[in-house]
Amino acid sequence: MEVTREGVNRALDDGVALIAIVAEKGLGKTTAVAGWARGVESEGVWVSVREELSQRTAFWDHVFGLAEDATTTADAPIAGPAVDGSDVRRSVVRWALSVTRPFVLVVDGIDHLEDQAVADLGAVSDLSTGIRIVVISRQAVSLPPHTPTVGGEDLVFSEEETVEILRKAAHRTYPEGVARTIHREASGYPPVVSAVARDLMRWSVGGAVPPGAIARLVAENVERLLVAPLGGVLVSDLPMLRRIALLEHASVDEACEVTGAPADVVRAALDAAVQASLGHWRTEADASDALAARPGPRFVFSPAVARALAAPLRGNLVHSAALRLAATIRGSRGEVFDAITLAIDGRDFRAAVVLGSGSLVELITDHTDALLAQLSAIPMSELSKDPLVVLFLAVLHAQRPRGRLAMLALFAKADRLAGAGGGAKRPADRAVLLAVRSVALRLLGRSDRAASTARSAVESLDAASPHDAENLGLLRSLVLGQSALALFWSGDLAGARTLAVRTATTDGAPERARQHAWAKSTYIEAVWGDIVSARDHSKAAHALDRWPAEFFRVPGEVADALIAAEPLDNTTAVALLDGLGRRTATTEFWPVAVVVRAYLLVADRQAGDAVRVLSAALEDRSAAPVSGRARHIVVEALALAHLANGERALARAALRQTGGRQRASVASVLLMLASDEPDAAIAAVGEGLRTHDPSPRLEASFRLLRAAAANRQGYRIGAARDVSIVLDILASSGLRTPWALIPARDREGIERIAVETLGPDSTLVGELAAMPLLVPDVPSRPSLTTRERQVMIAVAAGRSNAEIASFLGVSINTVRKQRAGAYRKLGASTRDEALAIALERGVLDAADDDPRE
Repeated sequence: MEVTREGVNRALDDGVALIAIVAEKGLGKTTAVAGWARGVESEGVWVSVREELSQRTAFWDHVFGLAEDATTTADAPIAGPAVDGSDVRRSVVRWALSVTRPFVLVVDGIDHLEDQAVADLGAVSDLSTGIRIVVISRQAVSLPPHTPTVGGEDLVFSEEETVEILRKAAHRTYPEGVARTIHREASGYPPVVSAVARDLMRWSVGGAVPPGAIARLVAENVERLLVAPLGGVLVSDLPMLRRIALLEHASVDEACEVTGAPADVVRAALDAAVQASLGHWRTEADASDALAARPGPRFVFSPAVARALAAPLRGNLVHSAALRLAATIRGSRGEVFDAITLAIDGRDFRAAVVLGSGSLVELITDHTDALLAQLSAIPMSELSKDPLVVLFLAVLHAQRPRGRLAMLALFAKADRLAGAGGGAKRPADRAVLLAVRSVALRLLGRSDRAASTARSAVESLDAASPHDAENLGLLRSLVLGQSALALFWSGDLAGARTLAVRTATTDGAPERARQHAWAKSTYIEAVWGDIVSARDHSKAAHALDRWPAEFFRVPGEVADALIAAEPLDNTTAVALLDGLGRRTATTEFWPVAVVVRAYLLVADRQAGDAVRVLSAALEDRSAAPVSGRARHIVVEALALAHLANGERALARAALRQTGGRQRASVASVLLMLASDEPDAAIAAVGEGLRTHDPSPRLEASFRLLRAAAANRQGYRIGAARDVSIVLDILASSGLRTPWALIPARDREGIERIAVETLGPDSTLVGELAAMPLLVPDVPSRPSLTTRERQVMIAVAAGRSNAEIASFLGVSINTVRKQRAGAYRKLGASTRDEALAIALERGVLDAADDDPRE
C-alpha cells in the first residue's frame, strides 16, 4: 500500500545533486522513493543493485545501457561510453560531463555495491550539472561529507499518513479516534501500521472496531516482528536486546553497561536488530533533536518495539539489577519520568524519591494518571523522607476530578514533614523546607500563615551563600515563585509583584521555569491593575518555551483573559477561558477566572447567567482550596452581579458571607450608592483606601465611586479631584474596567468631569465612554421573603400546594397567598413564567432554605 510521503518528497525535491535514504528493512524507503519518482518530469533510470551488479564495471555498464534506453530525445541521447575495465573512473567522468539536462539516477541497494563504485557516484554528483542521484540503503555507506540523509525517523508515518494507509487498506474511513489510537500505539512505525492496516480488513465494512482491539492488534503485530525467523544469532540475542530496549536509544557504551556484554557482541546484536526492522543506527549528523547532543552513533528503537521488548522485564524482580542500571542511565540523560518508572520497577524506591525531588516541576506532564500510578507505588515510609515529593503527589492529585481527599491529606503530611525539618542548619535547605510548608499551608487555605512562612523562606534563601543558592537550581525558582503566590493570596500584592519579577529574572533558571514565572507575574500584574506591565510580561512569557503540561497554562491564560477584558475584547477573553475548561478549577487561580467570566457576562447584559456562574463556583466542592480572601473576591463579584440584576437584598445577603469585611469593599460601596446612601459610600471609600493595598485597580475603583457619591451631593470640587487622579492612573496603567463600575445615574456627570479635565478630543475619554454599564439605573425589584423563596423552591420541585403546606406546617391558604406574593414580585402570571424569571435572576440559587428541607 502506497501513501504520499510529504516529508520524504520535500527532501527529494530540494534539488541537491546527491541524497541518501538510509533506513532498515520494512520502513517503506523504496516505496516512498518510487512514489516520488513517478511524479518527476525529467528523464531518469532506476538501478536495483543485485549480486551480478555489485562489481564496479558491471554496475556502470548497466547504468549507461539503461540511460540510453531511457532517453526520450533522439538527437541527444544520454548514453555513456563503453566502460573501460582498466580505467572505469575515466568513463564515468566523461559521462558525467556530457549530461547537461535534468536526469535522475536512483540506486537501490547501494550497500551491496563495491566501495569504488560508491565513490564514483560522489564524483558524478560533483561534476555533472544535470544528474541528480538518489541512493537507497539499509546501512550507512561512504558518501561525500555533508551528503543529505533521510533516516529511519523521517520515514515514520505522520498521523495523516496513518489515516491514509488505513483507508486504502480497508477501503473505508475509520473514525478519527481509531486512526489516532493506532498511530499512537504503533508510534507511526511503518511495519506495524501496515500490518495493522491489513489486519483491519478482517472487520466488515461499516462494522465497529471491537473495544480494546486496537491495542491488542498493535501488540500482536509488534510481537510478530520479534518472533519472526530472524536467524539464530538474533534469537539468542533477544535477552540482550530486551535490556537495551529499557533505554529506548543507546550508544554502544550504554548498551554494554546495561547488558554487561562486550562491545563487539553488542554491536553485532544491534546490527542484526537493524536487519530485523527493530530499529536503526543514528549519528550526530542525522540527529536534529535532543539526540544531536549525544556523541557517537546511537541505536534507536521504535517506541512501539521498545515497549514490547522491555515488557517482560518490567515488574520482574529477577531483572531488578538491569532495571536499576537503566534507571541510572536514563536519569543521567535527564529522562526523569522514565528513570523513576524503571527505579520503581526495580524496587529502588530511594532512587525514585531522589529523582522525583530533584525534578518536581519537570515531572508535571499531561500524563498525570501514569505518574500518579508510579509514585503511588512507593511506600509512604520512603516518601516520608522527602516532603517535596509528598507535596508533588498532592499537586498531581489536585489535577484529578476525584483526588481532593488524597490531595488534602498529602498537603497536610507535606506540611508536617517540612515543619519537622524546619531546623535544617544550612539556609538553602531551610529555604526549601519553608517553601514546601508555605505551599502546603496556602493550598490548605491558610493564607496568612503561608505568607509569613514564605517570607521566612525568602529570608533564608537570601542568607544562603551564592554557591549554595546556585546549587539549588530549579528549586530556587520554586522557593521564589511559590513565595510570590503566598504573598499574593494573603493580600500583599506589592510584595508578590516584586518576588514574581525576581523569580522570572533569576540567573541560571531554566527557560521553562522563567516562562512559568513570567506567566505568574503577568497574572499578578493584571490583578494588581498594571495592564501595561502585564502585557509586557505576557510577551516575555510567550517568547519562551513552556512546560508541555496543560496545568502550567492556567495562570498565564487567565491573565491574558483579564488583559483582553480591559478593552472588552469578549471574543478573545471567552476563548481563552473556554480553552482551559475544567483545568482552571483544579488550580488556585479559579477565583479570578470565574470573576472575569462573570464580568464579561454582566457587560453583555447577562447578569442572571453571571449569578449562576459565580454561585456554582462557590458551591463547587471539587475545586482547589483557596484562601478566605480569594473566596471573598468571588462573593463580592456575586453581590455586584445581583446589583446588576436589580436584586439589592440578594446583594446584601451575599456580602454578609464575607464575615463583616464588606463595608470597605467595592461591592459594598456600590450597594450604598444603589440604595442612595452617598454619605455612607464616601465614608466607606475613605476606610477602603486606608486599609487596602493601594493597587491601581482598587484605588481607581474606590475613587470613581467616591467621585460619583460626591457629585450627587454637589461636592463637585472633590469629585473632580478624584476623577483627575483616576484618569492619571488609567492612562499610566492601561486599566479601563473600573470606569464600568460607575452607576448609570452617575455616569453622565463623571464623564462630563473627564471631558473638562482632558478635553473632548481625548482618546482616553473616548475609550472610557465605550465601557459598558455594569450597574444599570433600574428600579430595585422587590425581594422575595425567606418563606416565599421556600415556596418557590417547592413549586420548582413539582410539589402541590397541599404538600408544601404540610411540609412547612402552614395552611393551604397561607401557601396560596405566599405563592401569589412571589408571582407578583417576580412580575409573573403563570407558574412556568414565575419559575423562568426566578431561575434567570438566581432567586432559587440564593434561597435561605429551611433547616428541615
